[in-house]
Amino acid sequence: EYVAGKRQGEWMHYFSSGKLHSKGFYENDIPVGFWEYFYETGEVHKKGTYQAGKRSGEWLSLSPTGSILSEASFEQGVGVCKEYYPSGKLRIVG
Repeated sequence: EYVAGKRQGEWMHYFSSGKLHSKGFYENDIPVGFWEYFYETGEVHKKGTYQAGKRSGEWLSLSPTGSILSEASFEQGVGVCKEYYPSGKLRIVG
């Protein structure tokens, strides 16, 4: 819903096909709390938490089959990321 012209509460965003793209919460038009993003096929693409509009804590990026593509740890929007090969072997840390 909108309150004073700003997004508030739980929101869901959709692909043009009508399938769910993402869902999460807003406070005063700023993303907060837990968010999930989806592939158009319905599987989770990435998930994590926002704090005051910035990524916070652990974030995961997943393949359509559910294997971990990357994981990152954020503090106030700045983080360290690990990327993996489809085999699950660590590819890069940055």
